[in-house]
Amino acid sequence: MIRPAMLALLGLLGAIQPAIAENRSVSQSIWTVARDRVTLRFVLPAAEARQLSPKNLPPPSTEQVASYVLGHVSVSAAGSACPAIDQGYDIGRIDTLSVGDGLYGFEIIFQCPGTRDMLLHNAVLFERVPQHIDFARIEQNGAAAAQLFTFGSEQLRLPDNGAAIAAGTGEYLRLGVSHIRHGFDRICFLAGLLVLVGKRRDLLGVASGLLLGYGASSAVAAGGYAIPNMPAVESAVGFLVAFIAAQAIAWEVPRPRLVAAIVGGAMLLVGAGALVLRGAQVAWLPVGLGLFAASLVCISDHRLPVIVVPAAFGFLDGLVLPGEYARLPLWHQASIPGLLAFNAGALLADALLIGFFLALLAALRRSKFTVPGAIARDLAATAFSGLGAFWMLSRLYA
Repeated sequence: MIRPAMLALLGLLGAIQPAIAENRSVSQSIWTVARDRVTLRFVLPAAEARQLSPKNLPPPSTEQVASYVLGHVSVSAAGSACPAIDQGYDIGRIDTLSVGDGLYGFEIIFQCPGTRDMLLHNAVLFERVPQHIDFARIEQNGAAAAQLFTFGSEQLRLPDNGAAIAAGTGEYLRLGVSHIRHGFDRICFLAGLLVLVGKRRDLLGVASGLLLGYGASSAVAAGGYAIPNMPAVESAVGFLVAFIAAQAIAWEVPRPRLVAAIVGGAMLLVGAGALVLRGAQVAWLPVGLGLFAASLVCISDHRLPVIVVPAAFGFLDGLVLPGEYARLPLWHQASIPGLLAFNAGALLADALLIGFFLALLAALRRSKFTVPGAIARDLAATAFSGLGAFWMLSRLYA
């Protein structure tokens, strides 16, 4: 029987936070350094530019986005600012580029008073979305290096001699940890995952599943075998949160196959609605997730194969960074060591969070904290199924 303390913890975790998840955001910048002149080409998805307008107001105009970008990027050299030059032909200091549907593109040329002690500064969107990542490319002295601008790391100093240094694996590792730490949906899933742990050896199954999932997604991304669709990936993660609640209920009722039929039937209805409203490209996802969940519940017989669900989560979460590259699109520029380090950071954060929840449960047991099982089960199932369904549907129709 599922421990009431664990269910109470899950219910409280789902109830005390709003139904939000990590607010990820990306952009791309290319800085071309030619002696005392720096040319910046900046690409921003239209969805990210929407952050510049208050809610319930129309999206910002191209001119408004251009003005914002111009005010949040700069270059300095030899201790003095490098002004953005007027490009003539009524262009002004920032030129609007055509870079594809759903993307804003701009070009700015900075003229510096010298070439020593050059400093690049990029603060676009960080004050509005701290989790924003700018995938930067520094072209200097005939070489190119991939770099990152992130919150707290908004400046990059260039070497006076030689080419810029690429971002190290430590930076990607830190991003992976931060990704899990700021992802409330991920935290909910990892806490709920402990419901599936009946014995200590099940923890080995959880660890093996996560490792297998992240490893498989890293192989897929590194080999370039698939380009992730991020709304679909995030929708599936939301579904896994709700699925844990369904599995908890199935373990508590005498007819788990009835729960499987309800879950599968509900997902078929969601798929039918998606087919009518959005077409076949969207409809396949809820149908596939429904078949996956119904099959697991049917074969579990109160002993779910523990490795399956964490492996599914690890595979989906391991596609996050490749999916963000693909949004710009920068799929061909994704750094394989960076992808591996990002997933390693996410896996490390998973392990730390699971360890934290296990320690918290141990402390609750020592304090002899108890909650009536029925109340705890209902609280947890309601909170997690509600949050999971919200995340799944809102992302499915994004």
